Amino acid sequence: MTICEHSSKLNPSNAIRLGYIRSTIWKSMIAMLIFVFIVSQGIASDTIPPQPPDYVADTLPEVIIQEPELLIVSGQSTHSPLKATMLSATLPGLGQAYNGKYWKIPIIYAGFAGVGYAFYNNNSNYQHYRKAWIAKLAVIDGNTNVEDLYPRASPDQLQRAMNAWRRYLEITYIVGAALYVLNILDATVDAHLLDFDVGEDLSMRVAPALINDFSDQTGIKSSHAGIRVSFRF
Repeated sequence: MTICEHSSKLNPSNAIRLGYIRSTIWKSMIAMLIFVFIVSQGIASDTIPPQPPDYVADTLPEVIIQEPELLIVSGQSTHSPLKATMLSATLPGLGQAYNGKYWKIPIIYAGFAGVGYAFYNNNSNYQHYRKAWIAKLAVIDGNTNVEDLYPRASPDQLQRAMNAWRRYLEITYIVGAALYVLNILDATVDAHLLDFDVGEDLSMRVAPALINDFSDQTGIKSSHAGIRVSFRF
């Protein structure tokens, strides 16, 4: 018996049932393929971000983000030369302490100690010879109640000695005032120089040199020795 003969002998109801099963299987396979395609498209849409349309990108304004600039103010110092000047004028050495130059304070006060000693010595000798001069004049006038400190000295000699010690005393005043002013100037200059850049490029050179000299009268060029001073900034 052949296959054709066997198929032709199938019951019609069986043939209809078999055709229904085949159509159902094909529909199920097609539906499964459609489901798999839809699911794959959904996964792809979740992983890839949506791109804006071209016309939207063309209409959006361009935004430029600039980093904030940091403003740095340099060259300014909080150290005040005026304050250093006022401190040294108020109390000698205080401006030097403000500038951080503490080693200058003992020098300043040693100078004032020397001026104080000179003032004491000069003033003592001036007062001594002044009294001796006044006593000499009183003895000459016949006053016996006054002691003559220098019987062998004349009034002119005592007066010259008195005037000499008075000049020394006046010089002491001048030196004390100069030391006081120098203390103020030192504090002021130091305060200004704290911000001054003193580098290796600043130098001064002194060297012997041969200087050429041209005489207009004789037209002869001569040379003589000299000193050349050069500054480098």
